[in-house]
Amino acid sequence: MNLTAAAAGNTEVLEAKMKIGPALGLHDSIEYILRAQHGQHHCRSVKADDALFAYLARSKANSNLAMPHRLRNVDDAKLN
Repeated sequence: MNLTAAAAGNTEVLEAKMKIGPALGLHDSIEYILRAQHGQHHCRSVKADDALFAYLARSKANSNLAMPHRLRNVDDAKLN
């Protein structure tokens, strides 16, 4: 996986989500974004100030949908 391209693409996804939220009447912050794609789970966990996100891509065979919660716990421990 090209991490530079993944980081740039996920920044665009996050910016789009933050832009469309108010238009939909959603004023909460984004905790995480989870995407399942062709045998992989992709997760972006977002810090409260929206200035930093962690990105994780794993094989579906080696992960499950509880992954965002575990990633958020890692963020809280390592990024604060």
